[in-house]
Amino acid sequence: MHDLKWLSLLALACVACAGSEAPLEQVDAGGLCTSCGGCAESLPVVSAMHMPGHIEYPDTPPASGPHNGRCWSDWGVLTSEVPPERWVHNLEHGGVVFLHHCPDGCDADLNALRELVGAHKLTLLTSYAQLPTRFAAISWGVRMLSDCFDRAAFQAFYDMHVGHGPEAVDSPPPAICASAPDPLAL
Repeated sequence: MHDLKWLSLLALACVACAGSEAPLEQVDAGGLCTSCGGCAESLPVVSAMHMPGHIEYPDTPPASGPHNGRCWSDWGVLTSEVPPERWVHNLEHGGVVFLHHCPDGCDADLNALRELVGAHKLTLLTSYAQLPTRFAAISWGVRMLSDCFDRAAFQAFYDMHVGHGPEAVDSPPPAICASAPDPLAL
């Protein structure tokens, strides 16, 4: 019963915002760079539309754009790769998403990144096979790509950009998102 009430409220909220877009403005990246030269960049916010299904993003990894309207991802450290349609929704909620792609291994850096994510709210850590670097920090309209994990720079990115999405939601996704056979279809 609780899930049905939640879904009804979510449906009403989505109907209310279905035709609207978040302000399409660029966010100041803050001039932040990692010790190996990866710098934060401001990107145009292209959309905040809620859409079902798989979305092809023109820029990888995305820092805004259309995303799954019903399901976002759980916050925290996730062991399986989360589709960008879900974590872009986390960005819209004001979260900071940390991505990694280390085909040759990066256990020590990943452990440090897990600690950083575990110490903060509104964070998500997931692998991302399309990442052109080893690590990334992303918020709504801003991203920092880096081939090294620079804890101080990633912490500063979080401090500057957490809570800057067009919506403020720190709750977990609806229960149906975890139990649906294809949560991207919701």
